[in-house]
Amino acid sequence: MLKATEDEIEEVREYFEWQAPDLEVTFMQKVYSEAVLNTRHDVWDIHTNKDRWWVITGGTNLLSGAIP
Repeated sequence: MLKATEDEIEEVREYFEWQAPDLEVTFMQKVYSEAVLNTRHDVWDIHTNKDRWWVITGGTNLLSGAIP
């Protein structure tokens, strides 16, 4: 797990809750961070009351954590 500021946590949580308002976040952590062409991309592992998701910042995206 990587360190995250309270502002980062709040920003990612707010984004997730906006994208998935029917889900409740039960756990979240920043697991990876890398700069690509001067843009920081952070990967967040988010667990909810129903399933698991990934949020990737730097052009924020929400991806299902379900394994096909």
